[in-house]
Amino acid sequence: MLGAAKGVPAVLSGEMKDTAQLNSFAVYGLEKFFSREERAEILRAMPGISSMLPKGGEAVWGNQTWAPDDEPGQQTSFGSFIKFTEVANGTEHSSKNLTVSESIDYLLKYSEDWYRDAVMGSYSHGVATTRNEVETNEKIPSKWVNPLEVRLPYAPSMKIYCFYGIGKPTERRYIQPPLKPPSC
Repeated sequence: MLGAAKGVPAVLSGEMKDTAQLNSFAVYGLEKFFSREERAEILRAMPGISSMLPKGGEAVWGNQTWAPDDEPGQQTSFGSFIKFTEVANGTEHSSKNLTVSESIDYLLKYSEDWYRDAVMGSYSHGVATTRNEVETNEKIPSKWVNPLEVRLPYAPSMKIYCFYGIGKPTERRYIQPPLKPPSC
């Protein structure tokens, strides 16, 4: 309900590893015949992936210096979600680190207008911090998909099932490979 980190690189770059349940031949075909940009556009057209973009921003996913799943003594926080690197004078160095909320802002800034409008009109990624905000959000359909912005419906006989994994490694951070200067 709070999204999946995997959705961001899928719609940002067209990276498909473990995103779409396709057999290896289908993945080979997509990667052979479609560029990353074309694959990103295909994935953006799938509303299921966009509906799973992470919700809750820094409150849930952390910031540049802290994340809830950081281990004690860890050198770099998982809150630094996407790390861009570049090569200058043959040396690789970090150019910018983005948090989850900054990554979604980056995605929307550099996406086509149709995609940006669809995501902003259908989904919300924030956190309501007051009772008044929660009550106001109940009148805004795009907020209904975010459990951090609206309360659960009053349904005394409704069953809620929570599924979660324990001990299974999950992707949590992405590093953009360095852009190599063109060879002369």
